[in-house]
Amino acid sequence: MSGARIPVKVHRRVSLVLVEDETLAEELLARKKLASDVAGRLTPTALLVRPGRVESVQEELARMGHTPKLVGIAEPEATAQASKGQRSGNGGPASA
Repeated sequence: MSGARIPVKVHRRVSLVLVEDETLAEELLARKKLASDVAGRLTPTALLVRPGRVESVQEELARMGHTPKLVGIAEPEATAQASKGQRSGNGGPASA
């Protein structure tokens, strides 16, 4: 390697929609309402949700008949600040 630097950006507390197969991801992105809440596609089966749009995505998935499994729901900011000192370990909850 020539020692060139590769720019890297790390994001915390992002929300993803992870699906079983590429066809389902395509189906989700075909919905204009849902597609507008997706910032991008990380892999063929991983969609990045725009910040602050998680509830909208959940509602649209429910309208489509999907019941997503929610993992690591982030706490509202005020609650997270209040309970920050009461947690053990490093790092807070991650959104899924």
